[in-house]
Amino acid sequence: STQSTGSSGINAEYGGAEVDRISFCGTYQVVDGLPFNPRGRTGLRGRGQLYRWGPNHTAEPIVTRWARDPSGKQLHMSGLPIIEFVSIFLKESKKWSIPGGPIRHGELLTTALNREFSEDALGTMTMDLDDIQQTKMMLKEHLALGIAVYKGYVDDPRNTDNAWVESHAINYHDSLGTSFAKFPLKISTKGEATDVQWIALDRNLDLYGNHEWILEKVCFHRHAYNPFSNQVKKQLPVIS
Repeated sequence: STQSTGSSGINAEYGGAEVDRISFCGTYQVVDGLPFNPRGRTGLRGRGQLYRWGPNHTAEPIVTRWARDPSGKQLHMSGLPIIEFVSIFLKESKKWSIPGGPIRHGELLTTALNREFSEDALGTMTMDLDDIQQTKMMLKEHLALGIAVYKGYVDDPRNTDNAWVESHAINYHDSLGTSFAKFPLKISTKGEATDVQWIALDRNLDLYGNHEWILEKVCFHRHAYNPFSNQVKKQLPVIS
């Protein structure tokens, strides 16, 4: 049987009514009791590696600053400032990624953004409770002002016919290099990443999923140099 749903049609059978199953893509189909990917078939059935059936909402905190030389002078390309972002290196895919992960049941977006950045980039998964609380309080002030650069379906390699990723991507920009730039980046040994760094946007970066496309949106909003644009790719030689 086939029916349409915004969220509640599958909650009773798959996870309970507290799970947010509303899709940014609008109404999606439930086919034979299973949610159906609004972008069509992927070739994989079931839930796969994802946490939930249907839309899996994630929080992606994109923390950026201007790239600078050792003297502190901003670096430019084609007359536009170059952006650096906090990136983690994923051990399974061996790609650089924006920090982030699933929003938990009943969790506010701001809370999820704080938690994900703390865990992925500041090492709170291996801190004691007092240090975790101190880090979260420190972050709360800095995460108060951000701009939404994307909210929607993500072309994630884990997507299946019945489960898919939808992202809230929020950019926090440290224009003066006096807030996020001062944070001590640290990887959590319990996490899925092996490294965390400030990395300048570069067209040769091997980025996870559609993170290149999301970072292009950051460049647009910040009026920064976009190394991923087709025009730039045509002008520059390929470095092997």
